[in-house]
Amino acid sequence: MGARYFTDVSEITNVNLAARQWAQGDILNNQNLTIENSTDYKSMTSMNELGMNFILQPEIAASGCNADFTAAQGLGLLNQTDVGNNQMTLLNPINVQYFLNGVLDARVNPDTLKDRFGLTSQAQIECLYVYITTQGEVSRPL
Repeated sequence: MGARYFTDVSEITNVNLAARQWAQGDILNNQNLTIENSTDYKSMTSMNELGMNFILQPEIAASGCNADFTAAQGLGLLNQTDVGNNQMTLLNPINVQYFLNGVLDARVNPDTLKDRFGLTSQAQIECLYVYITTQGEVSRPL
């Protein structure tokens, strides 16, 4: 696998692989990551193709915007550690609400959102906003 994705074998974990796939969408469709001489390889563009019952493709990389998220950003935004007190993770609904309100409230400086959520550009803010609202719309009960 080389240093392209990870610098040490200990970094190859389910969490790191999922974060990389979420942010950049380039794990499941990379034939170079298969076992040598494997005939079972099937390129997939999304975790949605794994039959995991996602309504939409769960990766931000597949959301239609190109904001160059990194695996490190994916790890931060989807961090499962101390979710109740972690002010960056989107697994805490309070953080999601803060982000959504911050985008809509012109009084909130975009740098505040960048700093809190580890984002690097206005394009990432806009992309993440569209991603969250789209995911939320399709997962609402009828």
